[in-house]
Amino acid sequence: MKIIILFCFAFFATNAISQFRQCCDNRHHCNHQSNSNHNGYNSKYSDSYYESYYTDLDFALRNPSRVKTLDLSHQNLSKIPWEIRKLENLEVLILSNNNLTELPWEMRYLKRLKRLDLENNYITKLPWEFRYLENLQELNVSNNNLKEIPWEFRYLSRLVFINVSSNPISRLPWELKHCESLRRIVIRNTNITEVPWELKSKDYLHILK
Repeated sequence: MKIIILFCFAFFATNAISQFRQCCDNRHHCNHQSNSNHNGYNSKYSDSYYESYYTDLDFALRNPSRVKTLDLSHQNLSKIPWEIRKLENLEVLILSNNNLTELPWEMRYLKRLKRLDLENNYITKLPWEFRYLENLQELNVSNNNLKEIPWEFRYLSRLVFINVSSNPISRLPWELKHCESLRRIVIRNTNITEVPWELKSKDYLHILK
């Protein structure tokens, strides 16, 4: 009789722990899916999108190959660990509204990254190694403490949009003319007084002051 009771107890305890772990995992993953059908609303995003959307860095690093979108905005972060390089399939990285002053050069290994949002931080310098982000299309570094954009960004051949507004930056590197896909640069509220003629001569490039 005692053996039966112990067996039943062990079974229910194991089941409870399993459910608890699953609940915790979902909490650190994405909670949008549970709200997507609220009041009859159908989300435009598929289940596969939510499976690849993460808002917790530690949990994302436990499932690196699954992560495509990582939203770490409004988390009071002061540092991004070098281990972020492990997120080899990452396409969208949102680090806005934190306390970051620098970024790890190891981010260069995020080869599939398409969108990088760094708005509202205290970043003083962008790693020149970002030149290796070969699929980067959108870069938002507005409201930081940047004084320059690395000339090495000329190698970002797929970059379409860059926002450097509200930074103490005084010049744009003329080398950006080599960014073949670049279509828009936002420079509002900066110290830039003159745009390089190499950029002004591009009819398809819109510079918003």
